[in-house]
Amino acid sequence: MIKELKYDFTKDDIENYAVDSLNINPYKRKRIIYSIGCTLLCFIIIFAINILFFGFSSICLLVSLIIAIIEALFSFFFDYPKKMKKSAKEINKGKNSNNSTVIISNDSNILKFADNDRMSEWKWTAIKKIYNLKCSILLFVSDYFAIIIPKRIFENEKDLNETWELIQECYNKNREELK
Repeated sequence: MIKELKYDFTKDDIENYAVDSLNINPYKRKRIIYSIGCTLLCFIIIFAINILFFGFSSICLLVSLIIAIIEALFSFFFDYPKKMKKSAKEINKGKNSNNSTVIISNDSNILKFADNDRMSEWKWTAIKKIYNLKCSILLFVSDYFAIIIPKRIFENEKDLNETWELIQECYNKNREELK
């Protein structure tokens, strides 16, 4: 079976990718590390300021902890997702991803992607991970580079499911060959 997907890649697709990618492991780890770093920095600065102006006390420690917890929540839920969207937009700035085409075939070991800027082919054994997320299907060819297939391009749920099953079949077949 061969499936050819044609679509124009939009700014909304980039934002959806950024939001979807927050649910996969490499980005989850980075998000947690980022939030911990922001929290520790915030705690150290607030605690130092409190000690300088008010001296050490349990109130000083409590205020510093409360502010650090607020910073942790802010950086995890708002700041990091915002940075992901901005980063995804920057990476795609100036790229013309109109007329994107993805060709998926279980007859060959090749996945093809083309747009106005480039034509690429990957063996299915080179695909590191596949994800079926809320707004997109992601086919990672490296830890941080994915072929993005927006779910909006499918006419119905049946077409989406058939495509996802074909992707899984190609991916799993070639995973077995690696073993």
